[in-house]
Amino acid sequence: MASLQVRNLPENIYNALYQLAKDSHRSLTQQAIVTLELGLQTQLSSATDRRKSMLNSWETTNPLTSRTWPKPSRKT
Repeated sequence: MASLQVRNLPENIYNALYQLAKDSHRSLTQQAIVTLELGLQTQLSSATDRRKSMLNSWETTNPLTSRTWPKPSRKT
């Protein structure tokens, strides 16, 4: 998942975001995501979709995931 760092954020914007987060019982990061989502009028995919996307991305870039491992044999 991508990350974003905002520098030189005006104090009034920070305070407004902080108050919204507090009122909504969210972290500042969660509130920033919700506010950006609403401002851009987009919707986030579900957590399951994001997880699948991350796993698919990881599997295509990790050579070990394409290898099939033999199942351990049990000797009785």
